[in-house]
Amino acid sequence: MKNRTNRLNRVLLVAIGTVVVLAGAGGVLLGRGVFGAATARRTVVDDDVARPFDQNASWLWWTIGGVSLVIALLALYWLLVQLRVERVTAVALPPRPNGDSSVAATALTGAIRGQAEAVDGVVRARARLLRDRRDPELMLNVWLREGADLDAARRELEQVVVAQARESLGLPRLPTWLRIEFDAADRTRVR
Repeated sequence: MKNRTNRLNRVLLVAIGTVVVLAGAGGVLLGRGVFGAATARRTVVDDDVARPFDQNASWLWWTIGGVSLVIALLALYWLLVQLRVERVTAVALPPRPNGDSSVAATALTGAIRGQAEAVDGVVRARARLLRDRRDPELMLNVWLREGADLDAARRELEQVVVAQARESLGLPRLPTWLRIEFDAADRTRVR
């Protein structure tokens, strides 16, 4: 999956989990009387807890609101990170005895797009590499002209274009998302 997103998720979830586990363990220890029998018998919100809120009401609630807003914005950012698609900028080729090498993703996707546009019936194409530089996925969007043979175009895209991309990268498998649409740019508008 998405490496940077996965690392961020692991760090945040470990931090949140640690805080929750520590709070839960503290609550259990408090209820068991580890901090004293009198403390264990107290209610969760008694006068000692409520007094600071009452005495500092002029600024405390604004501070709590501000902290809550920051937490809400961080949660929104976290949600947006989950939706982010990570593009690959370079693809690592299989290691060779004389050293490692990589290919720029723009060069590879440009070649794939050019080959796809050479297929009979294809008007335009767009190629992107996603996921990871050592294990990329290809997303190939193709637009066919009206009346083109869909089955023949799909077969040539899969058996020639994608197969040559796999071969040029030296990857036995290159997961590919192929999306084919008929181009609507030539249609005349009905009034």
